[in-house]
Amino acid sequence: MTDARLPGRWLTDPRMDGLSDRAWRTFTGSLMWSNEAGTDGKIPPRAMRFLHPEGVDSATTAELIKAGLWAPDEGTVFVPNWELMGQELAEVVNARRAGNRTRKRNERERRKTKVTEVVTADVTRDVTGSQEDRTGKDRTGKDRQGIAEAKVTSWPVVVPGSGRVAS
Repeated sequence: MTDARLPGRWLTDPRMDGLSDRAWRTFTGSLMWSNEAGTDGKIPPRAMRFLHPEGVDSATTAELIKAGLWAPDEGTVFVPNWELMGQELAEVVNARRAGNRTRKRNERERRKTKVTEVVTADVTRDVTGSQEDRTGKDRTGKDRQGIAEAKVTSWPVVVPGSGRVAS
């Protein structure tokens, strides 16, 4: 996931404070679009439609260029001083993503190996059990050894509708 950073110092920056709402929204849109596309601040004409719901008009472009937040470049615009604007270069983002992929792949492999070992041990124990369990004798449990079970010859029966026990 990429992100566009808006430094807190921009709240009191006269350049930012002087922008119209449309120019501010367009500028922040250009940061987001460029970060997501990995263009390090270059905004081609085709991408302008994503920066503001109504598109970017010439007055907004001129306002951003005058404020020094955009600069023209052969039919496109770009955000000058991309890194000074608090944004990361695409190569840094890509290197971090590659590192994250490697880290997660290694983590999954470690987890997969652990799960296989644990599951195998549990299955083996549960299926084979101990030698005492394979004797065919009833397992009475520690607290029940030596205690004779009560013999029930008949169970009490309630007569339907009467609420009394039949003998």
